[in-house]
Order: sequence, then structure tokens, then C-alpha cells
Amino acid sequence: MNDDEHDICLPVEHECALEFVVLEHEIFSPCKDSVNHPLIEKWNQAYPEQTIKSLFDLDDFEDGDVLEEIEKFTGSRDYSKIGGLPDFVQGDPRYYHENAEEHGCTVNLLTMDSVWDGEEYLVIWGDGGTANWLIAPDRLAARDFSQVFYEWSCG
Repeated sequence: MNDDEHDICLPVEHECALEFVVLEHEIFSPCKDSVNHPLIEKWNQAYPEQTIKSLFDLDDFEDGDVLEEIEKFTGSRDYSKIGGLPDFVQGDPRYYHENAEEHGCTVNLLTMDSVWDGEEYLVIWGDGGTANWLIAPDRLAARDFSQVFYEWSCG
């Protein structure tokens, strides 16, 4: 593979910076499934006889797409962020990746979304996905970044 072909595959083709703003409340998407999504805990507390393991389980209780109805009220959108909930385009890999579960990677260090400036992608993961870096809480407290779980997926 020559240098031109290799550059085409990179998610970031030039030097850039992420600029963050502080949000009073995180904007989150209930349609983005996560093993530690706050709606799962709230649902299970409210309905202990109908507990769920995944947000997609909600559709078993109703006709139609419950998650899409919830998302209409949240004003959800995708964005890069430090902390908060990770944004998994193709489902939470911690459901099926033994190392993430085994190492307790529940804290989101960084989610980096694809960035479109109106004319071109400045950052693109695959065909418009995201990348996430996760860590176990005890490792973060100890500032031990030797076992960070990295995942990226495309839309």
C-alpha cells in the first residue's frame, strides 16, 4: 500500500483539535444501547417484574418502536465528549467483548464523533461512525491508563 492509499483510510487526515463546551445536562440518545445506560436502571427500579438488560428489550413490552418515541422528547444528537455515556453506532461491544467486561471498563474517557463541516468530513470513522475510549473506575482513580478499551464502529 503506498502512502496515498494509506492516508485515505485514516479517520483524521490533517491536524485538528476538538473543542468542548460544558453541558449542564448530558444530551443522550436512548436509541444508543449501552450496558450502563441510566434508563435501564430507572426502568428496572420502576418495573421490577419486567426488568430489562438492554434498552432494546423495551420494544418487547409495546407495539411499535418505544425507543424512537423516547428519543423524540430527549432532543438527542450525536457529539464528541469527555465522560458521559459512550456513543456506540453498532451496539455496545461490552456485551460481547470479554476483555471490556472482564476489566470493568465502565467509564467513558472520550467519545469522538465523525465531524462534517457542511462541505467535507474533518473526522470520519468508517462511513460516519464514532470512536470510544473506556476505562475501569479504579484504573482511572489510580491514573493507570495501561488497560484502556478502545472501540470504533461505523454507521
